[in-house]
Amino acid sequence: MNKRAKIKLGIVGIILLIGVFSVYFIVAQGSSFNPEDNREIGYEFLDNGKVVHIWNTQDDYFFNKSSGIQLTNHYQDYWSKNVFCLGYYSGEEWVKIKCADELEGFTRSIETDNLTYVNATLWKNITYSGYDMRLGINYYLGLNDKNLTITIYGKNTGIDIPFDLGFAWKVMGLDVPANETTDKILINSTDYGLGETYDLTFKNMTRKQVSHIDWNETCLETCIEEATCDSCIINKTYSYEPISFYKIYDYDRDLTGKENFLRIDWNENLNYAVKMYGDGIQEDFYVALLINAGHFNPNEEKSTTFYWIDALTDNLLAYWKLDETTGTNADDAHGTDDLTTSGTPDWVSGQINNGLEFDGSTTGQRAYRGAYSELTKTADYSVSFWVKFATLTNNDNTVANFIIEADRFSLNVRNDGGMRIIAAHWDGDQNNHKETQVLSTGTWYHVVYVHTGSTNLVELYLDTVLQDNTGVNQNFQSNSGFMIGNFRDSGQPPMDGIMDEVAIWSRKLTSGERGELYNSGSGLQYPFSSNTNPTSTLNNPTNNQNFSSSTVTFSITPKDAEDSTGLGVNLYGNWTGSWALNSSNATALNNTQTNFTVTNIPDGKYIWNGEVNDTDDASAFAPSNFTFTVDVTPPYFTTIPANTTIDYTGGFGVDFDATDEMAFDSYSINWTTLFQINQSGWLENLTANIAVGTYLINVTINDTLNNLNSTIYQVIVNKSIPEGTLSNTDTWTEPYLEEVTIGLSESNDGDGDVTYIVYRDGVAKGTGETVTLGVGTYDYVLNTTGGANWTSNASMDVQTLTIEKIASETSLTFDVPSSQTYGTAITPTCSVTTGEGSSVLKLDGDVITSGNPITLGADTYSFNCSLGATQNYTASSNSSDYTIDKATLSASLTNTDTWTEPYLEEVTIGLSESNTGDGDVTYIVYRDGVSKATGETVTLGVNTYDYILNSTGGANYSSSASLDTETLTVTAISPSGIAGTASINYLVAGDVTGTESNTGDGDVLIFYIGREFQFQIQIILFSEWGSGIIS
Repeated sequence: MNKRAKIKLGIVGIILLIGVFSVYFIVAQGSSFNPEDNREIGYEFLDNGKVVHIWNTQDDYFFNKSSGIQLTNHYQDYWSKNVFCLGYYSGEEWVKIKCADELEGFTRSIETDNLTYVNATLWKNITYSGYDMRLGINYYLGLNDKNLTITIYGKNTGIDIPFDLGFAWKVMGLDVPANETTDKILINSTDYGLGETYDLTFKNMTRKQVSHIDWNETCLETCIEEATCDSCIINKTYSYEPISFYKIYDYDRDLTGKENFLRIDWNENLNYAVKMYGDGIQEDFYVALLINAGHFNPNEEKSTTFYWIDALTDNLLAYWKLDETTGTNADDAHGTDDLTTSGTPDWVSGQINNGLEFDGSTTGQRAYRGAYSELTKTADYSVSFWVKFATLTNNDNTVANFIIEADRFSLNVRNDGGMRIIAAHWDGDQNNHKETQVLSTGTWYHVVYVHTGSTNLVELYLDTVLQDNTGVNQNFQSNSGFMIGNFRDSGQPPMDGIMDEVAIWSRKLTSGERGELYNSGSGLQYPFSSNTNPTSTLNNPTNNQNFSSSTVTFSITPKDAEDSTGLGVNLYGNWTGSWALNSSNATALNNTQTNFTVTNIPDGKYIWNGEVNDTDDASAFAPSNFTFTVDVTPPYFTTIPANTTIDYTGGFGVDFDATDEMAFDSYSINWTTLFQINQSGWLENLTANIAVGTYLINVTINDTLNNLNSTIYQVIVNKSIPEGTLSNTDTWTEPYLEEVTIGLSESNDGDGDVTYIVYRDGVAKGTGETVTLGVGTYDYVLNTTGGANWTSNASMDVQTLTIEKIASETSLTFDVPSSQTYGTAITPTCSVTTGEGSSVLKLDGDVITSGNPITLGADTYSFNCSLGATQNYTASSNSSDYTIDKATLSASLTNTDTWTEPYLEEVTIGLSESNTGDGDVTYIVYRDGVSKATGETVTLGVNTYDYILNSTGGANYSSSASLDTETLTVTAISPSGIAGTASINYLVAGDVTGTESNTGDGDVLIFYIGREFQFQIQIILFSEWGSGIIS
């Protein structure tokens, strides 16, 4: 096909992939440029070398030469700039590192053989905050590719980057034809004007849809007539489905009848966000899809692949693929005009994928929605669908019924010399119709209904063939609504068959477009990628298949709608050093595999494709090249470490290095229970305590094609020296009489055949002992016999137990406490509290007998109770001073008579004392202060005399000035021998006389005292006081 003659359909799509990630961009399509360039594939530079134009038999693409930025429809009125970016994630926020429009100096290359492919690559190394990375893009286009393969990628070219990286595809620089009311973006089920102000971010977008409706079937006919069915709904069940797309569009129905748009879809399972910004000026608007690509290890590269494809979507109002499997909704793949089913039609296999089956009997069974205002008598529009009938009966069963704003028409089935599809007016004249050829059951038919607004005439096409060229003038009665599968009346049964791929355009489809939709009977599904050329299907090798043999069999299936034989199949590949024809078969059969076996393909990664030529010299490659890898050379070691020897308890780690001229894959070993190797080649023991022996480890290296190489690595495990310690419940230095428990502690694994023995001074004590030992030192040794994994050890641990003397204790007590007065007997006792032997009691250094009473003179004495050292005890001594105080003398004055005596009575005054130890004491008796030595015998005159006994002090007694005091009283006695009488009468004077013979009365006078009594006077004679006589 001459590229310049190709009919352009006006809209281009893009699919963006990251793994299962897909994004669809629908944008206005450009056209060819240099009419004198007859190459079917190639590239050229436009705008003084600023723009690269790439084309093939299917499409044209435009790019900024210096940065690789894609320019949407560079020369048409609908234009945008699509920029690829690299960024990183700070938490949930995507932070831009660089975008292509900020960079210059890309390394770039472009090549083509002008026959089969164009390949362009741009990349640039950038540094951001000390991290090195690469941003790049690759464009690849095959001769008949319906898509342009675009791969953007990022790579970590330096150290580990401690954050996730992400790609962004930013649509900006919009120049949609100015109409503020129709230039919009539809996102998250909401329209926003491109000239409005907002700063929004969308994630996990979903929309609510009806999944099931319970109908009141009795009122359906009324609701259809009244163009509303809400009153017939008993209940609705809703579900939520992802709406991971947005759509930028210019929709001006009244003026142009066209809708240009850019739509982006992606996999809803990705970690995505959509950032949308507007400041009120359309040219400043942008929308960016942000994808988190995750962590990039050093030298790791991740990519995002786009595919641009043709799309038959110019002025497309709705497209129902009918590919659902359950539910009551038929999704509008192009927009949001979903159909709702009633009467439970079935989702079954259709012409393409699934279709919707009507059973021909269930009253009211249909799929419907509201009316389209675009489908008027004065408007151009087209309807396309596929249908297959199970039965054909003359009951006017409706195939598709369109109820249009103020007018309606229908397509139904009628027996008119055979069962046919009828395009009819319902204005009372059922003869005003258009019909197809006679139909058969079990056959898929493609139906296209085309209306011309200027003439109000209809064309009906069956499998691209115009049916019954009689025009049908519309003069429809008023109604509205749209449905398929049944007539408008709810009382009618539906058609009996399957409908699939239903679509409406607000324009007339051209002959070429009708042919593309028919696609030689195979059909063409939205978003419409068709090719009337032959097709090439690559069977083997599958894409990215690997071979460990240099002989590869290639399998290609040619298919052509017209030729069954005589097809040419050409095998192309680049394993000879450049892209070239390798083998050909000029007699290939249609839809039959053609095989080519190629030998001696060198190791490498290659691309291949198969070209199919039909008898009309039309040709086509498969849509995309396949990649395969041949690798027959095994990987090889660059480093093999020396064999190692370890002990039973030891470990090891060694590093192997290996490489492969293609792609190294992995390390493995045969002994995975004891050893392990990681994918960096680090070999180490997996478990501790590997049994004694010699281990031969087969280290195997593998490349991605399972080519193997190996080496034997030897590990010798020798016995280990067992380790253990003596244990002691106390310390290794203990006092005498302290009980100690000696044992052992060990944690040696695999020692079941090992015996541990504790020795004390060479004598085995089993695994230990509990013992009380005398003072001394004791040598303990822990040893062990050998075992399978352990050597013997005569001295695993050595400890010396020291038993030290303990202090003896003595007790020195007295029966009475110090101090005591002289004369008190005391009993000192000296005894052993702790220790061995007999204690010794000393008084002022002289040994005395413990427990014997002693009487000491007044003084302070030193007592000492001591015990001499023995084998197990230290000596001890206990001293105490004891004081004997001087006593107070006890003595009394004595009187041979009494202390009151009459005059002339002789008295003997003396002293009495029984004090012992008073030989140095002098006792003195004092009378009225005059010393009388030890007493006196005396006759004293009448008087009182104070006697005092005192003493001097002595060694054992203190002096006393008043040991005793007494008062001697000598009383007067009556004089004797006084005689005389006289009678004296009252008032008569007389003499009184007397006589006496007393001694010592020289100082006595005789006198009388008279007292008058009544009639007598008594005269009493007295003598004056004298020394011995009283009156």
